[in-house]
Amino acid sequence: MSVLNHKGYQGSAEYEDGYLVLKILHIDDSISTHVTNTSKAQEAFAELVDDYLETCRELGKEPARPCKGSFNVRVGPDLHKAALHAAARRNQSLNAWVCDAISRQLANDLSDARRDREWLESLRQGAVVTAGVFGREPLEPIQLARTSFGQLRSSPMTHVVWHAKRETRRLV
Repeated sequence: MSVLNHKGYQGSAEYEDGYLVLKILHIDDSISTHVTNTSKAQEAFAELVDDYLETCRELGKEPARPCKGSFNVRVGPDLHKAALHAAARRNQSLNAWVCDAISRQLANDLSDARRDREWLESLRQGAVVTAGVFGREPLEPIQLARTSFGQLRSSPMTHVVWHAKRETRRLV
């Protein structure tokens, strides 16, 4: 699934019966369209959102907001209790503790994505990479293309060591 964005709304793009079906996500209404050409997807999604907002205005209806700032999270009783105790240790409400936890995870995800982009950029600039399987000696240094990195990265048994600009990093 590909993700599209326009005016704060997020959409999905998925192939279905030979068409690229575009849907507005995270709202109560079911709004979709389709295109046959992927290059038109972003433009069609923008039109879909704009049409939705205009239709709501014409009908005197408040458009659904994709994110209201609140949501329900269902967890097991043990996790709920552990989160309550952790929040109390920090002298926080459960809500504040969960907000902090989500913020930390998002920062980690962004950091991982940034690190991956840096890694790919170093490959484009000719970084030497050694690759191997856990428990075995590393293979000879090789040059990896971006697609090879994706295939290598998807294997849980493979590790990659990055040697670039006097820095060594192990990516699992």
